[in-house]
Amino acid sequence: MSCFWQTVGLRWFRDRTRPDRLACDHGMSRATSYRYFDEVIAELAAHAPNRQQTLQRAQQQHLAYIILDGTIITTDRLTEEITSVQGQPLDLWYSRKASTHSDTIQALSAPDG
Repeated sequence: MSCFWQTVGLRWFRDRTRPDRLACDHGMSRATSYRYFDEVIAELAAHAPNRQQTLQRAQQQHLAYIILDGTIITTDRLTEEITSVQGQPLDLWYSRKASTHSDTIQALSAPDG
């Protein structure tokens, strides 16, 4: 992705600008805005260390502890039905805690951030 498109995607993360607003601001369609948004997430995920790599790095640095933090992100774009152990249909993306469809984003970090 070009620097311009990375900046557009990061604007969503930093300023919480809605994808349809980004589309309007940068003269593109709403669908294109969502596509670039997905590409930015994929790019960030590709460069982020996974849980095992993070734990190995913490061990190599002899950290006494690491911090696990997370947040619930609500969405209207996710829905998937699964079957519970008891055979009941469940919505995989429905959060009872948030009382809406959502997903959890979690991060591991060193004590100093």
